[in-house]
Amino acid sequence: MLTVQFRLQEVGAAMNASEEYGRSVQAADLEKQRVDLQTLLPNAQGAMLQKQKARIEQLDRQIRLARARKLIDSHFEMAAGETVVVGTSKIGSKTGGGDKGLVVLLTAVAAGAK
Repeated sequence: MLTVQFRLQEVGAAMNASEEYGRSVQAADLEKQRVDLQTLLPNAQGAMLQKQKARIEQLDRQIRLARARKLIDSHFEMAAGETVVVGTSKIGSKTGGGDKGLVVLLTAVAAGAK
């Protein structure tokens, strides 16, 4: 029997609860900055318009990274040749809801098997 610890997370996900809190504060600040820039966008022209659009794109990337999360964290036992299904549902929105899910099939293969 194998004891398996399976973790799947988005790139940049927080490693602990205190980091998650700090990231949520950071994401809220970044989102406020984005809203402020978005309100200035209709009045911008030329080079300033391009700079503001580029900054909004940069903020979008930073927000996605700050909101990165753990998707699956599971542990179980399995034997060689056995397949285990792990998964999660309701992923895909900021609030943890949504209509998407994720399923992973893991098969234990004996060392040296072909």
